Amino acid sequence: MVASLISHTSSGPVEGFIDTHPISEFSSATRNLGPLSPIKKWLGIPYAQAQRWQRAQPPTSWTEPLQCFEFGPSFPQPISPFDEMYAGRKGWFTRDFLGQSEDAFSLNVFAPALERPAKLPVMVWVHGGNLNTGSSSMAIYDPSQFVRARSSSETPCIVVTGNYRVNAFGWLATDELAAVNGHVGNFGLYDVIEILEWVRTNIMEFGGDPNNVTAFGESAGAFLLGTLLKSGRRLFSRLILQSGTYGLMGVNQKPDFVPYDKLLAQFNLKSTSLSAEDRINRLKTIPMAEFLEITQAFYRPGIWCLTHDPNEPGWANPVWDLVSKGDYDPWIESIIIGINRDEGTFFNYRSQFWIYENAMRMIKDRRGFDNETCTRLLGMYSPQYPAPDLSDLRTLPSTVVYSDCCYLTPMLHAGSKLTTVPNSRTGKLARVYMYLCCTLPSRLLEGYEHFGVLHTGEIPFIFNHCSMWEDLDEGKDAQASDTFGEFWSSFATSGTPGRDWPMFTMTGGEILIFKDGGNVSVGNAWEIRPTERQVWMDATEKHIASEETLVE
Repeated sequence: MVASLISHTSSGPVEGFIDTHPISEFSSATRNLGPLSPIKKWLGIPYAQAQRWQRAQPPTSWTEPLQCFEFGPSFPQPISPFDEMYAGRKGWFTRDFLGQSEDAFSLNVFAPALERPAKLPVMVWVHGGNLNTGSSSMAIYDPSQFVRARSSSETPCIVVTGNYRVNAFGWLATDELAAVNGHVGNFGLYDVIEILEWVRTNIMEFGGDPNNVTAFGESAGAFLLGTLLKSGRRLFSRLILQSGTYGLMGVNQKPDFVPYDKLLAQFNLKSTSLSAEDRINRLKTIPMAEFLEITQAFYRPGIWCLTHDPNEPGWANPVWDLVSKGDYDPWIESIIIGINRDEGTFFNYRSQFWIYENAMRMIKDRRGFDNETCTRLLGMYSPQYPAPDLSDLRTLPSTVVYSDCCYLTPMLHAGSKLTTVPNSRTGKLARVYMYLCCTLPSRLLEGYEHFGVLHTGEIPFIFNHCSMWEDLDEGKDAQASDTFGEFWSSFATSGTPGRDWPMFTMTGGEILIFKDGGNVSVGNAWEIRPTERQVWMDATEKHIASEETLVE
């Protein structure tokens, strides 16, 4: 048994432990001293509580130390598609034993075991999952090895991870639900806000600096953080947006879950004798597993999304429009934005965008473009249809369509606006650092070589998941992880990732390219599919102008 640690949060004391073991399926809290250097952990700390479709509130307080030795359960969700792909591989742990619950409002703190009292920079991770799946207990999101590696560097930092509600439990938005509880949806986003506010209130108790917080996330997590560029709350001063920005996913102008009538019919709630309140209250009583199963039958990528809220400054208007005007929080200093080389392969494989109707619906869902614009955009990638040879997903036009729509164009839009349009309150430009990841752990590619540097491929490098490459390996994967870790922790410490990474500018298009073995080079982002990219950018600007007219 190792020594425990007591810290005092605003809700009550929590007991952590010293960890000296490699990442595994189970916590090492009750194991004897292990072979690795020590770090501090507090797992499964309650940060909030809420009933179904209510906004998160602080948890009920407690007085005795709460043992925080293991991750909490996940919010209700289907199996992650990446768990389906990689389950059983060395270093990939699913942690299914933790189970699922609607009361899964927990977060985790990972800190260096340092003697010095100095307040450390804090990094808050927001996971991805298409707003449909994901949990901080997933081993791919475990930052233990990252914290351990940076502890002996010049840029040690604390990392916080947490759960937020996903799928229908976090993102259902209907007129009836809004009328009954006064909220238009976005429950998962408010969970993320609650995590960030918990950090601001409590992180000093764990050795962190609440005034030096970097929020970082991937995919849907990056989308949510991009949305919080204008929250009116001092949640962070820096952002790292991996494979996603505020432009990754669609945003509904009103609370309108399209299959709502079908959902009501599934539970025999279509009767005109029932009021909206009756229907919502009955939906709230349906058992978790049954409700999840039924709502997942309606699922398609993009169905869960943010809903514009007239009561919130950040998402009362399209975020594209706000950033284009420099209307974002003045305390946000610098941002890293990046994508992987082959972002679209995984999604194309699952959603078959080589089918014309699927590609059209994807662009409408993600970007809100009209039929004429979607048709013109798809026409650039011919010949695309009918079904192609799937032996190399990387080269399919339908793969590139998805990458350009959801990743390349939003990244370049954010970079171009943040570096040319001054913040409306400070008059200053944001510092933007852009990257393109062209490497991933070789073990991930085994059996999936045709996926290339796919979505999520950089995460094991960021979190130093050395269990996914050979034990004690000092080869190219270990070197790549060290390079990522140094840039990320340096950025969290000072707001700059290091002298080898130049700021993005409109003239130079500076983008850092991550290569095998920790090697990097500087390229020009404007040279990535320039013809297609310009058409997407023009369509985006036209759409922003039309949305602005509608809002006004």
